[in-house]
Amino acid sequence: MSKFRLGWIAPAVVAALLAAGCGGASHPTTSAGASSPAAVSPSAVATKAASSGFTGIIVASFPTSNSVELDAVDPATGRTKATRTFDGGSATIAAWQIDPWFTWASDFNKSLTKLAATGSGPNGTTSAGYVDTSGNYVPLTAAQSSGFSSLPDKQAVGFAQDGDLWYQVTNHVTQFGHVNPAAGPSSDRLGSYSEDSGNAQHEYMTLAGPEAAGAGNYHIFLPGGLEVDQAVSPGYQIAGWGRVTDSTPITPVKGDADNTDLWMVAAVGPRRFLTSDNDRGFLFLNTIEHGYVRTKSLLPVNSDLSFTSVAVSPDRHAVALITNDGRLWIVPLTGGQPQQLTGFSVNTSGFGGLLEWTAP
Repeated sequence: MSKFRLGWIAPAVVAALLAAGCGGASHPTTSAGASSPAAVSPSAVATKAASSGFTGIIVASFPTSNSVELDAVDPATGRTKATRTFDGGSATIAAWQIDPWFTWASDFNKSLTKLAATGSGPNGTTSAGYVDTSGNYVPLTAAQSSGFSSLPDKQAVGFAQDGDLWYQVTNHVTQFGHVNPAAGPSSDRLGSYSEDSGNAQHEYMTLAGPEAAGAGNYHIFLPGGLEVDQAVSPGYQIAGWGRVTDSTPITPVKGDADNTDLWMVAAVGPRRFLTSDNDRGFLFLNTIEHGYVRTKSLLPVNSDLSFTSVAVSPDRHAVALITNDGRLWIVPLTGGQPQQLTGFSVNTSGFGGLLEWTAP
């Protein structure tokens, strides 16, 4: 499994989380590379689009291979309150329908007004930028000059929690950089990570940095600085972001299921995360306790609620999920039965799934 060369995370913060959650598992030090997104609080993650008024359960559809439609759904009724459309035009959007749903959120900025995209330049060169709801492409990295150039091609990956747009350098699978959309090319910074994908369009932004889409099924980054990885034997390896190694101790699991053949689904908080089976027929809430991970089943037995995507509520008390037959449900994380939002109807034109759940 690939590991990041991350920026520095305060040892005291990580040590406190580990001591509180899993009995002080080790967190080996790795070498620092480019600056990385700083640790963020759950509230910062939950209020992503509040400032724009485009809030609720955000559902993504893909009318074409190079466009995305977002619907803001009322979490009380299931009815669509507002819609936004992003068309890549001559640029190539970063969001791919075939990638896991959890990769799509970072393709958009915090206010859900910009979609990361890669634009074409002279002589086949590329730049990283974004498209807006009017279909305009705005390049954020320096334009290429004609002929041979020392400026590398850059392909957009997505937006970090601090608002910077991250990109991957073409033909350099371990070289990434980021740029501040407000400052433009003057803020462009290059760096290296030991993450390996080869295609920026199949990357997404985790809380810790860029990640290959497929790897998100096997490890997860929690707000506050902890990384949780699946272990070979039942249990999880837990350390600071990018610091899980083969020698990291295994934290055992207690409760309704071990982690055998389970996939990561979503972060809930600094010490809580969701997992599911391969068929998405079961959903488990996992809590890092003192020396073990406690797991609790959230779906009733034989509920027939196999799902395609989920989104955690801003208050971290519930999770929305869309089932294989297109129904939208709210599942309490604190106990209780799932409730269907009967006002919801699936957009059948390139339907994707849930993007996130934002606060009003």
